[in-house]
Amino acid sequence: MRVLIIRFSSFGDIFQALVVPAELRRHWKVEHLGWLTRADFADLLRGQDQIDEVIAFDRRSSLGNLIKLAWKLGARFDTVYDAHSNLRSLIVRSVIRARWIISARFQNKVFIRSKERIRRFLFFRLRMNSLPSPYKGAESYLWPLFGKATRKLDQITWRPSKLNPTFASWQEAAAGPIVALAPSAAWPNKRWPTERWSELTKHLIGARSDLRFALLGGPDDGFLNKIADEFGEDRVFNGVGRLTLTESASLLSGCQLLIANDTGLLHVADRLQMPLIAIIGPTAFGYPSGPHAKVAEVPRSELSCKPCSKDGRDACRNPEKLKCLKEVSVAHVAKLALESLA
Repeated sequence: MRVLIIRFSSFGDIFQALVVPAELRRHWKVEHLGWLTRADFADLLRGQDQIDEVIAFDRRSSLGNLIKLAWKLGARFDTVYDAHSNLRSLIVRSVIRARWIISARFQNKVFIRSKERIRRFLFFRLRMNSLPSPYKGAESYLWPLFGKATRKLDQITWRPSKLNPTFASWQEAAAGPIVALAPSAAWPNKRWPTERWSELTKHLIGARSDLRFALLGGPDDGFLNKIADEFGEDRVFNGVGRLTLTESASLLSGCQLLIANDTGLLHVADRLQMPLIAIIGPTAFGYPSGPHAKVAEVPRSELSCKPCSKDGRDACRNPEKLKCLKEVSVAHVAKLALESLA
C-alpha cells in the first residue's frame, strides 16, 4: 500500500496529524508513505521516521502546477487521506481520482477528514452536545481511518532536529530544569493575559529557585520581550522572533515542561510526549492527548458560554471579555506546573 497524506497547514494541525503515520504503519501494510504539505512547513516533516517522502507545494504557485503535481501523484499512490478538506486538497484528490478512473484502478481508496460543519453549528450556536468534549484534535485525525474508538496516543511521533546553537550554549549553563513558555497564539482571544506570565514566572521562581525559562514566540510577538527583560538572560532564554518554526519546535526537546496557550507548540510537546500545561480559554479543539498533559481552564459547567470558538477568531460573547481566561489563576497554573516538574 502506497499512502499519500494531504495536510498543507497549519503549524498546530500538522503536529496533531502526525499521529496518523505511526497508526497507519501499526495497522496497515504500508509500503511507502508520502505527505503533501505547504513548502514553508516541509522542514517540520523531513527526516521523520514514519514518513518516507515529503512533497512540498508552494502556496504562491499556480493552479495549473497544483493540477500537474496531483496528476503525477495519482500514478504513484493507491491510497489518499485528505486530512485538510479545503479547496486545494479537494482539487488534488479529484485529479488523483480522475487518473485512477482513466487507469481503471477502481480499488484505490480516498479517506477524508470531515470538518463537521453541521455538528459545529449545533455545538457553538445551539449549545448542543454534538461534538466530543473535550475535543482532542489528534484523535480526530484518526477517526476517518479507524473509527471513533478512543486510542491511547502515548507514542513519540516527532523527532526534533539539532538544537539552535545559541539555545544549546545557554542550556549547558542552566543549573536546573528549563520551563518553556509560549504566551502567544495566532488569535488574541486565545491568549492568557500577558501580565499573568510574569506573575507565573515569579511564582515558580519563588517555589523553585533553580528553574530557568525559554520564552517562545514569532516575529509579531515583540510584546513578549518585556517578560525576558524583566528576568534577565541568565534566567530567561528569549527566542521570540529569533527562531524558525523547526528550531522552536526542536527547542522543546531541551526543556522539561511547556506551559502554553492553545497554540501550535502545545501540539509539538504533545507529539514529543513531554509534560505540558495547556491554558484553554474560548476554544474547543486545542486539547492535548498525551499522557503527560494537564489542562488549566474554567470548566464548561461553570461558564455556559464556553467554548464559543473553534480557534479563537470569533468575538467573545461574555459581558466580561475573556472571562474564561481571566479566571484561570496564576496559582492554579503554577500548582500544575510544579506537580509536572516533580
